[in-house]
Amino acid sequence: MRPVCAKMLVWLMLCSFLSASTQALIDMKERLKDRVVHVETLIHRGRWLWQNDNKDHGGSRYLFIDLIAERNTYYEPRVQFQARACAGGKYLCFEPLSLPHYYLTAGFPTGAPSKYTVKLQYSTYVDNDNRFHWKVMCENDKMEKCKFVPVRFESDGWLMVADNWGNDGGYSGGHYDATLGKDVSKAWFRVHAPNPTDGYREVYSNTNTGTTEQEAEYSTTIGVSQTQTTTHTITNTVSVEIGGAFKAFSASASASIEQTWEASNLFFS
Repeated sequence: MRPVCAKMLVWLMLCSFLSASTQALIDMKERLKDRVVHVETLIHRGRWLWQNDNKDHGGSRYLFIDLIAERNTYYEPRVQFQARACAGGKYLCFEPLSLPHYYLTAGFPTGAPSKYTVKLQYSTYVDNDNRFHWKVMCENDKMEKCKFVPVRFESDGWLMVADNWGNDGGYSGGHYDATLGKDVSKAWFRVHAPNPTDGYREVYSNTNTGTTEQEAEYSTTIGVSQTQTTTHTITNTVSVEIGGAFKAFSASASASIEQTWEASNLFFS
């Protein structure tokens, strides 16, 4: 009996592993198109995909994955990417707000045809060029765990990854690179696609320039601070023709109906 139980336990563990490893991912194309997105690596939270000014000989730009507070991503165009449907609506293309007409590209550095990488390449027509076409595949519609799949190299298993070159603190000033790779553990990203009205606004700040610690107490009012009610009367006179269908003669009579109602409106400030 014990060997049978052991075999059954191994079988259940194997089934559980296969179920977890083959979880179907959801294509986020419809959710993301026409949105501005921010992309955060999951191997080091707080690092976001960032357009930098490094160029190759062909004029393409490259991408770091650098530290920036999430509250600041709303105001930094270098970490904001406009997602657009392309290839007849089949895929997504990504254009940084800081660099118009440059698009997220799966390709090779100039002069290095065997090095797969991610860069920003200039184009005015991306619709029929699969270098610019991407799938964003997520575990669920919260987009907390997603992969960026380059359509150009999808069949070969390449993914966009965050590479720190073996140093958790980054290299050469603390940078991570965005590149292509096959290490799935480096390929998970969080996609933050806020509503256009979302953001942070500073409403008050104060700096203690002295050497003594100071205590301060603040109060804020949220919501409606003042209301005003007005009432007005509208009078409308309507003429109604009453036919002579129920009269002995074909003459008609008319009557006036006066309607009066009140409308109350609330004004907020």
